[in-house]
Amino acid sequence: METVVFTLAIWGAVALFGGTDDDTVMMTDFSWGAFEAERAPLVLERNAAIDGDRKFRARCIEALDKGDRREAESMARKAYDMATRSHELARSIERLARDILVTPPAGVSNIREATSRAIGKLPNTLARQSYEELRNNPLMPSDQANRLKDLILLSPDGPFYSTLVAQKVIEGRFEEAEATIARCADASYHYSQLIGDRFVEGEGVLRKTDRLWSTYSQRFQIDDGSRISGSSGGKPGNTA
Repeated sequence: METVVFTLAIWGAVALFGGTDDDTVMMTDFSWGAFEAERAPLVLERNAAIDGDRKFRARCIEALDKGDRREAESMARKAYDMATRSHELARSIERLARDILVTPPAGVSNIREATSRAIGKLPNTLARQSYEELRNNPLMPSDQANRLKDLILLSPDGPFYSTLVAQKVIEGRFEEAEATIARCADASYHYSQLIGDRFVEGEGVLRKTDRLWSTYSQRFQIDDGSRISGSSGGKPGNTA
């Protein structure tokens, strides 16, 4: 079985996260020294989190290759924690830059524009990168595609990215992921919109979110304790 190899996407162009890529124009800011001193511990912690993410991703893939899904899921969870931690630290660095610096980098109109590589963005998790690989390579071999789907299902943010796979890659039901999607109310709601039918597996979690359940139940004319007329007791989307 071919092993999936990932490289972490490290932001380029204008960098605020240390190393040799700091913009030379930004470095002329009169407060650059203060910014650099305050960000130093954040950079060290972020780099450690990135290393941890890389390590746990590799262990997740190794465990999956060996057929140990429990270990793979444990490693995927740890990789997710490291990825989200590194992302939060990147946001902290960008907020620090917004507070301290006034000189925008070369080719950028203002500091706020330059400090939006992490703020307002989703973390680069294992599930996200797996989804992007699937979307960007529609002709990849089926065994490689299935491995990427497995990595999504193992990840804590699997419900969200499984829904995106259904929408953007499969363009229909993602049956292998429905148990995963059903763990999350938002994912279950959007998946029902995607398939154009009730998502029975997700109704338990949907009922716990008043806002979503109200819209969902009205859409499918559901009274508590009843099924919509014409719906089967099997998988949603089937009709008797």
